Amino acid sequence: MRHEYKKLKIYYYLIFGLVFLVVLSLAWFFTQSFLTINIQPKSANISIDNVPLVIKASGVAKKTLRPGKHTIRADASGYLGFQTEIELKRGVMKKFVITLNAAPEALGGGGLITMGNSLSESYYLGDNGKTVYRAILGLNDENKAILLENKQITPARISNVTELIWSPERDLSLMRKSNGDMNIFDYRKYDFVNQTDTLWGKYIGSVAWAPNSSEIAYYYKPPTGEQTLVFANTANSQYERVYNFADSGIINPVLKWSPDSQWLMVIPKNRDRSTNYIYLFNAYNRTMKKLTESGNQVDAVFSPDSKKIVYATYSIDPKETMPYALSIMNIDGDEKRSLGVRADLRKFAWFKDGKNALMVSYDEHASKDYIFKFNTETKAKSLAVNNIENGKIESLVLMDNDKIMMYSSQGKIYGLNTEVFN
Repeated sequence: MRHEYKKLKIYYYLIFGLVFLVVLSLAWFFTQSFLTINIQPKSANISIDNVPLVIKASGVAKKTLRPGKHTIRADASGYLGFQTEIELKRGVMKKFVITLNAAPEALGGGGLITMGNSLSESYYLGDNGKTVYRAILGLNDENKAILLENKQITPARISNVTELIWSPERDLSLMRKSNGDMNIFDYRKYDFVNQTDTLWGKYIGSVAWAPNSSEIAYYYKPPTGEQTLVFANTANSQYERVYNFADSGIINPVLKWSPDSQWLMVIPKNRDRSTNYIYLFNAYNRTMKKLTESGNQVDAVFSPDSKKIVYATYSIDPKETMPYALSIMNIDGDEKRSLGVRADLRKFAWFKDGKNALMVSYDEHASKDYIFKFNTETKAKSLAVNNIENGKIESLVLMDNDKIMMYSSQGKIYGLNTEVFN
């Protein structure tokens, strides 16, 4: 009897131990997340939260992770890499498929890209800064961006150009020289061989050409100490001092017109960042309004309908490489809200819907700039694309048909089908 009792006791212990192990396993299972990644090409490298994964010969990688948000990065030689953030839930097995796109080949040498007037037209400075080109881009049978037309529209005699400011019709452009002078080039002239740029003005800071061609706004800063907002005609032969920046403590501002040509955004570049607010100048009644109560503002862009402003604030976060945090507000300064994303607004392009935009930020892990698509209403961030071959993206435009993006990097220009962000 005692022997049978002993056997029964051992049996109960075994059952209890088994149940305990099952409960423990289930508890562990429901505190973990399970990720399977299939990647093409199979030679790619994958990391999660900067920790490399082992990829099997079949192109599959598996990882057990804590529930929550994780950053996946992937790259391969000859392909555009990407990064994305995923959120994993407890006890869930998630499959993720990554197909890297082939890296675009350079369409030519150049920089300072500007969008043209037609659907797939753009302008850029090529031949080591000596020539302006008009480029037409399209998609081939493989949906890759290609040059359909690349026409030289100036003789190869331009020099020392650091900035191009185009007229809305793209028939004139102001050219800032390395010595600070502002020249003008008239593309309507027919003496192509002998044509050159001529002096337009001196002691000129930021320049903004009104989209309706009504006037050109610029910051005038002669050696006398004057700091004035000037409205001028195309030739700069007729001009009017419309505002004294000293009245508002504004130094060396960046000027940007709203698409409807009613408002001029003024963003100071004072050495004391805390005094850099965003101002709005009404071109009709000549009044200035401060839109932000806090300083440290770096840059801003109007929405395509001129009703909202996306702006960048200088904000250091030890967890972030990019120091510019983006927010959005109405044009009257109301309803400010953080977008929860960081990017460089000097390299920013709206899609035609006025909600989505292409942005550029910096990936410290890869030591490269990367491009991503962002929805300013839902805050949804699409897959980000790394520029594999070159680390720095200098300028970015989105063709008017929203299908092709053109960007410059390390003195070369590239085209990319925007479907890679879908």
